[in-house]
Amino acid sequence: MVRSLLAIVALVVVVPSLVSIDLDRDELESVSGVDLVFESYTGPVDQFDTAEEIRGIGRALADGVLAGGTGTYAGKYRAQRVLEPNLERAFAADIVEFLPDASVDHIDNVRRILAGYLERAWGYVPSDADLVARFVTLYNAVYRGEGALLERYRSGVARYVVVDRLGLALSFREWPGGTQLIIPLSDGARRMSLGAVEPRELLDPRITARLRERFDRGVPERKELIEFIERVIEESIAESEERLVELDEREAALPAVATDETPAAATETPSPPSEPLATQPESDPEPAVDTPAEAEAPGTPATQSEAAEPEPDEVEAARQEIEEEIAATEELVELVQEAYQETAADQEELIEQGIPSTGVALIIESGGYELVAVNPDSAEQIGVETVAVASRSAVRKDATIFVVSAGSRHLLRIDTRTLEVTGESSAIVAQNSPLVEVDSGILAVVIDDGTAYIGLFDETATLRDRSSAPVMSGSDVVVFGDSVYVHLADGSFGSIPLPDITGR
Repeated sequence: MVRSLLAIVALVVVVPSLVSIDLDRDELESVSGVDLVFESYTGPVDQFDTAEEIRGIGRALADGVLAGGTGTYAGKYRAQRVLEPNLERAFAADIVEFLPDASVDHIDNVRRILAGYLERAWGYVPSDADLVARFVTLYNAVYRGEGALLERYRSGVARYVVVDRLGLALSFREWPGGTQLIIPLSDGARRMSLGAVEPRELLDPRITARLRERFDRGVPERKELIEFIERVIEESIAESEERLVELDEREAALPAVATDETPAAATETPSPPSEPLATQPESDPEPAVDTPAEAEAPGTPATQSEAAEPEPDEVEAARQEIEEEIAATEELVELVQEAYQETAADQEELIEQGIPSTGVALIIESGGYELVAVNPDSAEQIGVETVAVASRSAVRKDATIFVVSAGSRHLLRIDTRTLEVTGESSAIVAQNSPLVEVDSGILAVVIDDGTAYIGLFDETATLRDRSSAPVMSGSDVVVFGDSVYVHLADGSFGSIPLPDITGR
Protein backbone atom coordinates (compact mmCIF):
# COMPACT_ATOMS: atom_id res chain seq x y z
CA MET A 1 0.00 0.00 0.00
CA VAL A 2 2.86 2.37 0.86
CA ARG A 3 4.44 1.51 -2.47
CA SER A 4 1.33 2.78 -4.27
CA LEU A 5 1.40 6.07 -2.39
CA LEU A 6 5.04 6.58 -3.30
CA ALA A 7 4.22 5.83 -6.91
CA ILE A 8 1.53 8.48 -6.96
CA VAL A 9 3.87 11.02 -5.38
CA ALA A 10 6.40 10.16 -8.08
CA LEU A 11 3.83 11.05 -10.73
CA VAL A 12 3.48 14.54 -9.32
CA VAL A 13 7.24 14.98 -9.53
CA VAL A 14 7.45 13.75 -13.11
CA VAL A 15 4.79 16.02 -14.61
CA PRO A 16 6.79 19.29 -14.57
CA SER A 17 9.76 17.61 -16.23
CA LEU A 18 7.84 17.13 -19.45
CA VAL A 19 8.55 20.13 -21.65
CA SER A 20 5.33 21.63 -22.99
CA ILE A 21 4.59 21.20 -26.68
CA ASP A 22 1.58 22.91 -28.18
CA LEU A 23 -1.60 20.87 -28.54
CA ASP A 24 -2.97 19.85 -31.92
CA ARG A 25 -6.61 20.93 -32.32
CA ASP A 26 -6.79 21.08 -36.08
CA GLU A 27 -10.09 21.19 -37.92
CA LEU A 28 -8.99 18.34 -40.17
CA GLU A 29 -7.17 16.48 -37.46
CA SER A 30 -4.57 13.77 -37.81
CA VAL A 31 -4.48 11.40 -34.91
CA SER A 32 -1.85 8.93 -35.98
CA GLY A 33 0.14 9.90 -39.02
CA VAL A 34 -0.64 9.35 -42.67
CA ASP A 35 -2.92 6.33 -42.19
CA LEU A 36 -5.38 7.85 -39.70
CA VAL A 37 -6.61 11.26 -40.76
CA PHE A 38 -10.24 12.23 -40.30
CA GLU A 39 -11.76 13.46 -43.53
CA SER A 40 -14.17 16.29 -42.80
CA TYR A 41 -16.39 18.25 -45.18
CA THR A 42 -14.63 21.38 -46.50
CA GLY A 43 -17.11 22.69 -49.07
CA PRO A 44 -19.63 25.55 -48.86
CA VAL A 45 -21.71 25.69 -45.70
CA ASP A 46 -25.40 26.61 -45.85
CA GLN A 47 -26.15 26.57 -42.12
CA PHE A 48 -23.96 27.89 -39.35
CA ASP A 49 -24.36 26.54 -35.85
CA THR A 50 -22.23 27.93 -33.07
CA ALA A 51 -19.95 25.64 -31.11
CA GLU A 52 -22.26 26.08 -28.14
CA GLU A 53 -25.31 25.05 -30.17
CA ILE A 54 -23.53 21.90 -31.34
CA ARG A 55 -22.54 21.03 -27.77
CA GLY A 56 -26.23 21.51 -26.99
CA ILE A 57 -27.00 18.43 -29.09
CA GLY A 58 -24.93 16.33 -26.72
CA ARG A 59 -26.53 17.93 -23.69
CA ALA A 60 -30.01 17.19 -25.05
CA LEU A 61 -29.04 13.54 -25.56
CA ALA A 62 -27.74 13.40 -22.00
CA ASP A 63 -30.97 14.86 -20.63
CA GLY A 64 -32.88 11.98 -22.19
CA VAL A 65 -30.44 9.40 -20.85
CA LEU A 66 -30.61 10.82 -17.35
CA ALA A 67 -34.40 10.86 -17.49
CA GLY A 68 -34.99 7.40 -18.92
CA GLY A 69 -31.86 5.68 -20.18
CA THR A 70 -32.30 6.83 -23.81
CA GLY A 71 -31.92 10.25 -25.40
CA THR A 72 -32.75 11.46 -28.91
CA TYR A 73 -32.31 14.71 -30.79
CA ALA A 74 -34.38 15.78 -33.82
CA GLY A 75 -34.50 12.20 -35.15
CA LYS A 76 -30.82 12.55 -36.07
CA TYR A 77 -28.91 11.47 -32.97
CA ARG A 78 -29.52 8.94 -30.22
CA ALA A 79 -27.80 7.99 -26.97
CA GLN A 80 -28.27 4.82 -24.95
CA ARG A 81 -26.93 3.88 -21.53
CA VAL A 82 -26.15 0.20 -20.93
CA LEU A 83 -25.67 -0.42 -17.20
CA GLU A 84 -26.86 -3.95 -16.56
CA PRO A 85 -25.67 -5.95 -13.54
CA ASN A 86 -21.94 -6.51 -13.77
CA LEU A 87 -21.76 -10.27 -13.65
CA GLU A 88 -18.88 -10.41 -16.11
CA ARG A 89 -16.45 -7.92 -14.51
CA ALA A 90 -16.75 -5.93 -17.73
CA PHE A 91 -17.32 -2.31 -18.71
CA ALA A 92 -20.66 -0.59 -18.95
CA ALA A 93 -21.09 1.97 -21.73
CA ASP A 94 -22.89 4.99 -23.03
CA ILE A 95 -23.46 4.71 -26.77
CA VAL A 96 -23.95 7.79 -28.97
CA GLU A 97 -25.35 7.10 -32.44
CA PHE A 98 -25.51 9.16 -35.62
CA LEU A 99 -28.76 8.20 -37.34
CA PRO A 100 -29.22 8.32 -41.14
CA ASP A 101 -30.37 11.96 -41.12
CA ALA A 102 -27.49 13.17 -38.93
CA SER A 103 -25.88 16.30 -40.34
CA VAL A 104 -22.54 16.21 -38.52
CA ASP A 105 -19.76 16.28 -41.09
CA HIS A 106 -16.72 17.60 -39.23
CA ILE A 107 -14.55 15.92 -36.60
CA ASP A 108 -14.60 19.07 -34.47
CA ASN A 109 -18.37 18.86 -34.28
CA VAL A 110 -18.31 15.15 -33.43
CA ARG A 111 -16.15 16.06 -30.47
CA ARG A 112 -18.36 18.99 -29.51
CA ILE A 113 -21.41 16.72 -29.40
CA LEU A 114 -19.53 14.22 -27.24
CA ALA A 115 -18.17 16.97 -25.00
CA GLY A 116 -21.65 18.40 -24.45
CA TYR A 117 -22.89 14.91 -23.62
CA LEU A 118 -20.09 14.32 -21.11
CA GLU A 119 -20.71 17.68 -19.45
CA ARG A 120 -24.38 16.96 -18.83
CA ALA A 121 -24.39 13.18 -18.40
CA TRP A 122 -21.35 12.86 -16.15
CA GLY A 123 -20.71 16.38 -14.86
CA TYR A 124 -17.33 17.02 -16.51
CA VAL A 125 -16.22 20.65 -16.72
CA PRO A 126 -15.88 21.84 -20.36
CA SER A 127 -12.08 21.54 -20.55
CA ASP A 128 -12.11 17.98 -19.21
CA ALA A 129 -15.07 17.09 -21.41
CA ASP A 130 -13.12 18.32 -24.46
CA LEU A 131 -10.11 16.19 -23.56
CA VAL A 132 -12.11 13.04 -22.85
CA ALA A 133 -14.20 13.55 -26.01
CA ARG A 134 -11.03 13.80 -28.08
CA PHE A 135 -9.70 10.49 -26.77
CA VAL A 136 -13.09 8.82 -27.07
CA THR A 137 -13.08 9.67 -30.79
CA LEU A 138 -9.56 8.25 -31.15
CA TYR A 139 -10.61 5.13 -29.25
CA ASN A 140 -13.59 4.65 -31.54
CA ALA A 141 -11.51 5.29 -34.65
CA VAL A 142 -8.80 2.73 -33.88
CA TYR A 143 -11.43 0.10 -33.06
CA ARG A 144 -13.78 0.88 -35.92
CA GLY A 145 -15.73 -2.26 -36.92
CA GLU A 146 -13.81 -4.57 -34.58
CA GLY A 147 -16.29 -6.81 -32.82
CA ALA A 148 -13.57 -8.16 -30.53
CA LEU A 149 -13.71 -4.86 -28.64
CA LEU A 150 -17.14 -5.84 -27.33
CA GLU A 151 -15.58 -8.66 -25.31
CA ARG A 152 -14.46 -6.00 -22.83
CA TYR A 153 -18.04 -4.88 -22.27
CA ARG A 154 -21.11 -6.24 -20.56
CA SER A 155 -23.28 -8.46 -22.70
CA GLY A 156 -25.93 -5.77 -23.11
CA VAL A 157 -23.47 -3.61 -25.03
CA ALA A 158 -22.79 -6.41 -27.50
CA ARG A 159 -26.53 -6.95 -27.96
CA TYR A 160 -27.08 -3.27 -28.72
CA VAL A 161 -24.11 -2.50 -30.97
CA VAL A 162 -24.02 -3.44 -34.64
CA VAL A 163 -20.43 -4.34 -35.49
CA ASP A 164 -20.55 -2.67 -38.92
CA ARG A 165 -21.47 0.60 -37.21
CA LEU A 166 -19.19 0.22 -34.20
CA GLY A 167 -16.81 3.14 -33.74
CA LEU A 168 -16.00 6.12 -35.93
CA ALA A 169 -15.11 5.93 -39.62
CA LEU A 170 -12.33 8.15 -40.89
CA SER A 171 -14.56 9.79 -43.51
CA PHE A 172 -17.55 11.99 -42.68
CA ARG A 173 -19.37 10.33 -45.60
CA GLU A 174 -19.81 7.18 -43.48
CA TRP A 175 -20.95 8.87 -40.28
CA PRO A 176 -24.72 9.29 -40.86
CA GLY A 177 -26.40 5.95 -40.18
CA GLY A 178 -23.06 4.22 -39.71
CA THR A 179 -21.77 5.37 -36.33
CA GLN A 180 -22.15 3.99 -32.81
CA LEU A 181 -19.64 5.69 -30.54
CA ILE A 182 -18.84 3.71 -27.41
CA ILE A 183 -18.03 5.67 -24.25
CA PRO A 184 -16.42 3.17 -21.83
CA LEU A 185 -17.66 3.60 -18.26
CA SER A 186 -15.76 2.61 -15.17
CA ASP A 187 -17.18 0.10 -12.73
CA GLY A 188 -19.43 2.02 -10.37
CA ALA A 189 -19.25 5.17 -12.49
CA ARG A 190 -20.75 8.16 -10.71
CA ARG A 191 -21.79 11.55 -11.99
CA MET A 192 -19.34 14.33 -11.02
CA SER A 193 -16.51 11.78 -10.78
CA LEU A 194 -13.46 12.38 -12.99
CA GLY A 195 -13.08 8.63 -13.44
CA ALA A 196 -16.61 8.05 -14.74
CA VAL A 197 -15.20 7.37 -18.22
CA GLU A 198 -12.83 4.44 -17.76
CA PRO A 199 -9.28 5.93 -17.77
CA ARG A 200 -7.60 2.62 -18.63
CA GLU A 201 -9.43 2.55 -21.95
CA LEU A 202 -8.29 6.10 -22.73
CA LEU A 203 -4.72 4.87 -22.18
CA ASP A 204 -5.27 2.05 -24.66
CA PRO A 205 -1.92 1.08 -26.28
CA ARG A 206 -3.43 1.23 -29.76
CA ILE A 207 -4.29 4.89 -29.29
CA THR A 208 -0.79 5.61 -28.01
CA ALA A 209 0.81 3.71 -30.89
CA ARG A 210 -1.19 5.72 -33.41
CA LEU A 211 -0.34 9.02 -31.76
CA ARG A 212 3.35 8.14 -31.69
CA GLU A 213 3.36 7.90 -35.49
CA ARG A 214 2.76 11.64 -35.71
CA PHE A 215 5.59 14.06 -36.32
CA ASP A 216 5.34 15.24 -32.70
CA ARG A 217 4.75 11.69 -31.37
CA GLY A 218 1.44 12.91 -29.99
CA VAL A 219 3.32 14.20 -26.95
CA PRO A 220 0.96 17.15 -26.29
CA GLU A 221 -2.17 15.00 -26.16
CA ARG A 222 -0.49 12.20 -24.23
CA LYS A 223 0.86 14.62 -21.64
CA GLU A 224 -2.54 16.25 -21.21
CA LEU A 225 -4.22 12.88 -20.72
CA ILE A 226 -1.63 11.78 -18.17
CA GLU A 227 -2.16 14.95 -16.14
CA PHE A 228 -5.91 14.36 -16.26
CA ILE A 229 -5.60 10.77 -15.06
CA GLU A 230 -3.33 11.91 -12.26
CA ARG A 231 -6.28 14.00 -11.05
CA VAL A 232 -8.52 10.94 -11.39
CA ILE A 233 -6.16 9.05 -9.07
CA GLU A 234 -6.00 11.89 -6.55
CA GLU A 235 -9.80 12.13 -6.47
CA SER A 236 -10.09 8.40 -6.05
CA ILE A 237 -7.71 8.43 -3.10
CA ALA A 238 -9.65 11.18 -1.34
CA GLU A 239 -12.98 9.41 -1.84
CA SER A 240 -11.68 6.06 -0.68
CA GLU A 241 -10.02 7.55 2.37
CA GLU A 242 -13.39 8.99 3.30
CA ARG A 243 -14.93 5.53 2.94
CA LEU A 244 -12.24 4.09 5.20
CA VAL A 245 -13.17 6.57 7.90
CA GLU A 246 -16.82 5.54 7.49
CA LEU A 247 -15.82 1.90 7.68
CA ASP A 248 -13.86 2.45 10.89
CA GLU A 249 -16.89 4.14 12.42
CA ARG A 250 -19.13 1.26 11.41
CA GLU A 251 -16.62 -1.24 12.71
CA ALA A 252 -16.51 0.55 16.05
CA ALA A 253 -20.30 0.24 16.24
CA LEU A 254 -20.18 -3.53 16.01
CA PRO A 255 -21.39 -5.47 19.09
CA ALA A 256 -18.58 -6.31 21.50
CA VAL A 257 -18.76 -9.99 20.63
CA ALA A 258 -17.84 -9.18 17.07
CA THR A 259 -14.97 -6.81 17.74
CA ASP A 260 -12.54 -9.54 18.82
CA GLU A 261 -11.69 -10.19 15.20
CA THR A 262 -11.44 -6.53 14.25
CA PRO A 263 -7.77 -5.86 15.14
CA ALA A 264 -6.58 -8.69 12.91
CA ALA A 265 -8.47 -7.25 9.97
CA ALA A 266 -7.32 -3.73 10.71
CA THR A 267 -3.65 -4.67 10.70
CA GLU A 268 -3.95 -5.65 7.08
CA THR A 269 -5.02 -2.15 6.00
CA PRO A 270 -2.75 0.87 6.61
CA SER A 271 -4.20 4.06 8.00
CA PRO A 272 -6.02 6.27 5.46
CA PRO A 273 -3.33 8.99 4.98
CA SER A 274 -0.76 6.49 3.75
CA GLU A 275 -2.94 4.64 1.24
CA PRO A 276 -3.65 5.35 -2.44
CA LEU A 277 -7.19 4.18 -2.91
CA ALA A 278 -9.19 3.44 -6.00
CA THR A 279 -12.40 4.54 -7.61
CA GLN A 280 -15.90 3.93 -6.23
CA PRO A 281 -16.66 0.20 -5.92
CA GLU A 282 -19.06 -1.56 -8.20
CA SER A 283 -21.56 -2.06 -5.39
CA ASP A 284 -21.89 1.68 -4.87
CA PRO A 285 -22.59 3.37 -8.23
CA GLU A 286 -24.73 6.43 -8.62
CA PRO A 287 -28.14 5.16 -9.67
CA ALA A 288 -28.79 5.40 -13.40
CA VAL A 289 -32.42 6.22 -14.04
CA ASP A 290 -34.47 3.48 -15.66
CA THR A 291 -31.58 1.05 -15.96
CA PRO A 292 -31.24 -2.49 -14.60
CA ALA A 293 -28.05 -1.48 -12.82
CA GLU A 294 -30.08 0.44 -10.27
CA ALA A 295 -30.83 -2.80 -8.51
CA GLU A 296 -27.08 -3.27 -8.09
CA ALA A 297 -26.75 -0.33 -5.73
CA PRO A 298 -28.38 -1.03 -2.37
CA GLY A 299 -27.30 2.35 -0.99
CA THR A 300 -24.26 4.03 0.48
CA PRO A 301 -22.59 2.69 3.63
CA ALA A 302 -23.74 5.79 5.54
CA THR A 303 -27.36 5.12 4.66
CA GLN A 304 -27.07 1.51 5.70
CA SER A 305 -25.45 2.34 9.03
CA GLU A 306 -28.23 4.77 9.86
CA ALA A 307 -30.92 2.25 8.96
CA ALA A 308 -29.57 -0.60 11.10
CA GLU A 309 -26.58 -1.65 13.10
CA PRO A 310 -23.82 -2.99 10.85
CA GLU A 311 -23.16 -6.71 10.80
CA PRO A 312 -19.62 -8.12 10.87
CA ASP A 313 -20.12 -9.66 7.43
CA GLU A 314 -21.10 -6.28 6.02
CA VAL A 315 -17.98 -4.64 7.40
CA GLU A 316 -15.79 -7.43 6.04
CA ALA A 317 -17.44 -7.12 2.61
CA ALA A 318 -16.85 -3.36 2.61
CA ARG A 319 -13.22 -3.89 3.58
CA GLN A 320 -12.84 -6.36 0.72
CA GLU A 321 -14.26 -3.79 -1.68
CA ILE A 322 -11.70 -1.23 -0.54
CA GLU A 323 -8.91 -3.75 -1.02
CA GLU A 324 -10.13 -4.29 -4.57
CA GLU A 325 -10.16 -0.53 -5.06
CA ILE A 326 -6.57 -0.30 -3.85
CA ALA A 327 -5.52 -3.00 -6.31
CA ALA A 328 -7.31 -1.19 -9.15
CA THR A 329 -5.60 2.09 -8.26
CA GLU A 330 -2.22 0.41 -8.14
CA GLU A 331 -2.85 -0.95 -11.62
CA LEU A 332 -3.80 2.50 -12.88
CA VAL A 333 -0.74 4.05 -11.24
CA GLU A 334 1.49 1.55 -13.02
CA LEU A 335 -0.15 2.33 -16.36
CA VAL A 336 0.33 6.06 -15.83
CA GLN A 337 3.96 5.57 -14.82
CA GLU A 338 4.57 3.64 -18.03
CA ALA A 339 2.85 6.37 -20.01
CA TYR A 340 5.03 9.02 -18.32
CA GLN A 341 8.20 7.13 -19.12
CA GLU A 342 7.25 6.61 -22.76
CA THR A 343 6.18 10.23 -23.16
CA ALA A 344 9.32 11.58 -21.52
CA ALA A 345 11.50 9.40 -23.77
CA ASP A 346 9.68 10.57 -26.89
CA GLN A 347 9.93 14.17 -25.71
CA GLU A 348 13.67 13.84 -25.22
CA GLU A 349 14.10 12.31 -28.66
CA LEU A 350 12.11 15.13 -30.25
CA ILE A 351 14.34 17.67 -28.55
CA GLU A 352 17.46 15.89 -29.78
CA GLN A 353 16.10 15.72 -33.33
CA GLY A 354 15.08 19.34 -33.24
CA ILE A 355 11.48 20.36 -33.80
CA PRO A 356 11.14 23.22 -36.30
CA SER A 357 11.06 26.51 -34.38
CA THR A 358 8.70 27.96 -36.93
CA GLY A 359 6.69 26.93 -39.94
CA VAL A 360 5.55 28.50 -43.17
CA ALA A 361 1.77 28.42 -43.39
CA LEU A 362 0.50 27.82 -46.92
CA ILE A 363 -3.11 27.82 -48.09
CA ILE A 364 -3.71 25.21 -50.77
CA GLU A 365 -6.74 24.40 -52.88
CA SER A 366 -8.11 20.85 -52.81
CA GLY A 367 -11.83 20.97 -53.46
CA GLY A 368 -11.89 23.67 -50.78
CA TYR A 369 -9.06 25.54 -49.14
CA GLU A 370 -6.74 24.02 -46.58
CA LEU A 371 -3.95 25.41 -44.44
CA VAL A 372 -0.74 23.37 -44.22
CA ALA A 373 2.49 23.95 -42.31
CA VAL A 374 5.82 23.62 -44.14
CA ASN A 375 9.28 23.34 -42.60
CA PRO A 376 11.24 26.31 -44.02
CA ASP A 377 14.52 24.39 -43.78
CA SER A 378 13.48 21.26 -45.67
CA ALA A 379 10.48 22.64 -47.60
CA GLU A 380 8.57 19.57 -46.44
CA GLN A 381 5.16 19.52 -44.84
CA ILE A 382 5.27 19.38 -41.05
CA GLY A 383 3.16 16.37 -40.12
CA VAL A 384 -0.01 15.57 -42.07
CA GLU A 385 -2.40 17.93 -40.31
CA THR A 386 -4.36 20.50 -42.27
CA VAL A 387 -6.99 23.07 -41.35
CA ALA A 388 -9.98 23.65 -43.62
CA VAL A 389 -10.30 27.40 -44.27
CA ALA A 390 -12.95 29.48 -46.01
CA SER A 391 -10.68 31.31 -48.47
CA ARG A 392 -7.12 32.39 -49.17
CA SER A 393 -7.56 35.54 -47.10
CA ALA A 394 -5.18 35.54 -44.13
CA VAL A 395 -3.16 37.78 -41.85
CA ARG A 396 0.33 36.60 -40.87
CA LYS A 397 2.09 37.87 -37.77
CA ASP A 398 5.37 36.22 -36.78
CA ALA A 399 4.61 32.55 -35.97
CA THR A 400 0.85 33.10 -36.09
CA ILE A 401 -1.66 33.17 -38.91
CA PHE A 402 -5.26 34.38 -38.78
CA VAL A 403 -7.71 32.65 -41.11
CA VAL A 404 -11.44 31.98 -41.30
CA SER A 405 -12.67 28.44 -40.59
CA ALA A 406 -14.48 26.76 -43.46
CA GLY A 407 -16.78 24.97 -41.06
CA SER A 408 -17.75 27.42 -38.33
CA ARG A 409 -16.82 30.60 -40.25
CA HIS A 410 -15.10 31.82 -37.09
CA LEU A 411 -11.82 33.70 -37.15
CA LEU A 412 -9.02 31.36 -36.05
CA ARG A 413 -5.64 32.22 -34.55
CA ILE A 414 -3.25 29.40 -35.49
CA ASP A 415 0.34 28.49 -34.65
CA THR A 416 2.14 28.12 -38.00
CA ARG A 417 4.38 25.30 -36.72
CA THR A 418 1.84 22.97 -35.17
CA LEU A 419 -1.39 24.31 -36.68
CA GLU A 420 -2.73 24.48 -33.14
CA VAL A 421 -5.79 26.72 -32.88
CA THR A 422 -4.73 29.13 -30.13
CA GLY A 423 -7.72 31.44 -30.43
CA GLU A 424 -11.19 31.36 -31.97
CA SER A 425 -13.87 34.00 -32.30
CA SER A 426 -17.49 33.45 -31.43
CA ALA A 427 -18.49 35.93 -34.13
CA ILE A 428 -19.23 34.69 -37.66
CA VAL A 429 -17.21 36.15 -40.52
CA ALA A 430 -18.94 36.66 -43.86
CA GLN A 431 -18.11 34.25 -46.66
CA ASN A 432 -15.09 35.40 -48.70
CA SER A 433 -14.54 38.39 -46.42
CA PRO A 434 -11.09 39.89 -46.72
CA LEU A 435 -8.97 40.10 -43.57
CA VAL A 436 -7.21 43.44 -43.24
CA GLU A 437 -4.55 44.17 -40.65
CA VAL A 438 -4.56 47.55 -38.91
CA ASP A 439 -2.59 48.81 -35.92
CA SER A 440 -5.29 47.86 -33.46
CA GLY A 441 -6.21 44.47 -34.88
CA ILE A 442 -7.85 42.81 -37.88
CA LEU A 443 -10.83 44.12 -39.86
CA ALA A 444 -13.33 41.78 -41.50
CA VAL A 445 -16.99 41.65 -42.53
CA VAL A 446 -18.93 40.04 -39.69
CA ILE A 447 -22.51 38.78 -39.51
CA ASP A 448 -24.55 39.89 -36.52
CA ASP A 449 -28.17 38.70 -36.36
CA GLY A 450 -28.26 38.32 -40.15
CA THR A 451 -26.81 41.77 -40.90
CA ALA A 452 -23.26 42.47 -42.08
CA TYR A 453 -20.96 45.02 -40.44
CA ILE A 454 -17.25 45.81 -40.37
CA GLY A 455 -15.80 44.14 -37.29
CA LEU A 456 -12.52 44.60 -35.44
CA PHE A 457 -10.79 41.53 -33.97
CA ASP A 458 -7.90 41.69 -31.51
CA GLU A 459 -4.80 39.49 -31.42
CA THR A 460 -6.67 36.72 -29.60
CA ALA A 461 -9.26 36.50 -32.42
CA THR A 462 -11.90 38.10 -30.19
CA LEU A 463 -14.38 40.56 -31.75
CA ARG A 464 -13.85 43.88 -29.97
CA ASP A 465 -16.11 46.26 -31.89
CA ARG A 466 -18.06 46.73 -35.10
CA SER A 467 -19.34 49.53 -37.25
CA SER A 468 -22.77 50.97 -36.60
CA ALA A 469 -23.43 51.22 -40.34
CA PRO A 470 -24.41 47.93 -42.05
CA VAL A 471 -22.58 46.84 -45.17
CA MET A 472 -23.05 44.30 -47.96
CA SER A 473 -22.02 40.82 -46.83
CA GLY A 474 -19.72 40.64 -49.86
CA SER A 475 -18.20 44.07 -49.31
CA ASP A 476 -14.52 44.68 -49.78
CA VAL A 477 -12.61 46.26 -46.90
CA VAL A 478 -10.07 48.88 -47.95
CA VAL A 479 -8.24 51.15 -45.51
CA PHE A 480 -7.26 54.51 -47.01
CA GLY A 481 -5.96 57.17 -44.69
CA ASP A 482 -8.11 57.24 -41.59
CA SER A 483 -11.16 55.66 -43.25
CA VAL A 484 -12.40 52.26 -44.27
CA TYR A 485 -14.04 52.20 -47.71
CA VAL A 486 -16.85 49.69 -48.10
CA HIS A 487 -19.96 48.74 -50.07
CA LEU A 488 -22.83 49.88 -47.84
CA ALA A 489 -26.00 47.87 -47.31
CA ASP A 490 -28.11 50.32 -49.35
CA GLY A 491 -25.95 49.65 -52.42
CA SER A 492 -23.93 52.83 -52.26
CA PHE A 493 -20.22 53.16 -51.63
CA GLY A 494 -19.07 54.91 -48.52
CA SER A 495 -16.39 55.33 -45.93
CA ILE A 496 -16.42 54.65 -42.23
CA PRO A 497 -14.00 56.60 -40.03
CA LEU A 498 -11.48 54.11 -38.73
CA PRO A 499 -11.60 55.54 -35.17
CA ASP A 500 -15.35 54.74 -35.09
CA ILE A 501 -14.44 51.05 -35.28
CA THR A 502 -11.07 50.92 -33.55
CA GLY A 503 -11.78 53.50 -30.85
CA ARG A 504 -8.78 55.56 -31.88
